[in-house]
Amino acid sequence: MKRLVTEMIAEVEVLETETPATEELYSKLEVKVRKKFNEEIDRLEKSFRRINEALEIQQQNLYSMMKEQIDKEIRSL
Repeated sequence: MKRLVTEMIAEVEVLETETPATEELYSKLEVKVRKKFNEEIDRLEKSFRRINEALEIQQQNLYSMMKEQIDKEIRSL
């Protein structure tokens, strides 16, 4: 996100020096920034879901291993 914001600021600064500031320019930039922001949020949410799913699988595996070990200990008693 930090890299993305830095790039967008640099782009705005270049555009401001090359062209006079207009409401249309700011509107276009706002749309572009919002789009990039939403894309980044979507990417982060997908990553979070993948990590969460992996953790749930690990939790289930650990639970199964523990249950098997407990059952084994109970049978040996």
